[in-house]
Amino acid sequence: MRTVSFITNRPAMTGGFGPPPPCGTPEMLSFGAASLLASADPAKPGQLAAPIATIGAVGCSTPGSDPALVAFLTRILTEAVQAGRTPIVLVHGYSYAFPEAIVRAADVCAWLEAGDFPLALAPIVFTWPSVNGLTPDNYLADRSRAEASANAFSRFILAYAAAWQTCRQPRSLYLAHSMGTWVTQTGMRALASMSGTPPATLFEQAVVIGGDADTNAAEPGQGLDQLARVAEWLTIGVNRTDFATGVTSADILKRPRLGSSGPASIVRLPDNARIVDYTLAIAADQNPIPPGETTWNFKLHQYYRTIPAVRDDLGAILSGGAPDDIDNRIASDALKQSGTPGVRPGRLYVQPNQVDPAPDLDIPERRG
Repeated sequence: MRTVSFITNRPAMTGGFGPPPPCGTPEMLSFGAASLLASADPAKPGQLAAPIATIGAVGCSTPGSDPALVAFLTRILTEAVQAGRTPIVLVHGYSYAFPEAIVRAADVCAWLEAGDFPLALAPIVFTWPSVNGLTPDNYLADRSRAEASANAFSRFILAYAAAWQTCRQPRSLYLAHSMGTWVTQTGMRALASMSGTPPATLFEQAVVIGGDADTNAAEPGQGLDQLARVAEWLTIGVNRTDFATGVTSADILKRPRLGSSGPASIVRLPDNARIVDYTLAIAADQNPIPPGETTWNFKLHQYYRTIPAVRDDLGAILSGGAPDDIDNRIASDALKQSGTPGVRPGRLYVQPNQVDPAPDLDIPERRG
């Protein structure tokens, strides 16, 4: 049994949250917890084991701190430390209903813990008012809802930082995927304009992966630079064959995306940021695509929770590894000297795991 703590700006409804998903001003931040039977198998989602418990809610329209939210997060962090678990903030991507976001957070932690590195995680998910639906119109609507969540996200981070300091600054992690990177970017940019910004050591490791954000997202003043400011290390995970960001999102928005193209300028990145390119490891993976999934989503976009070589690398990051010292990585210059084509400068490339070939079953997608 696993507990997932949640903070959400989705509107409260009978038995849960959202849709319809209005956000903006005025808006509420609700918080609570859910008990789940988590699954470490990405082909078999976990399930809720009990009704979701909403503990409280605070308004986002007034300035200042949110004592009730700070108290809730203080309790969550205290319980995590007492249980020997590391708090990890997770932000999901596009096309998630509320229950799916909660289950996915639990399953991602179970998947990461099942790897070779000694991880014990306490998930805290910020779930914004995404709507489940794979259409261009819903993509654009979700993107607007993500951007409109900036104020709610920034208030959550301020409350999290206050709780973290009260709990004597325990080790803390951050992971955002896909459009969760856009939520992070806009939310951190809003945070930069507020008083009482968090300390520089709030997150030991922050990871944005498969990011549906612009390629300048980590440059000065764009938002992810603020995430780097409150983290010891920032990892920007890239897959050049990520169809969801490299084709679908890029076609709709008419500009390249961070998760497939990588940062536009490596010289304008924060000093503690590293671009980690997973393209080679993903291409070499021979595990079958499960029924109900597609290669473009399950393998090429959801790789952070489906490809063992990527899990090993993330495990090394989240267990506290210095990015330049992690095994199975090779720098761009060294890889280029080996004759590998298409090497981009300023990146750390993750090498493939050795696996036995298996048949690839590609069946129409279950979700994006």
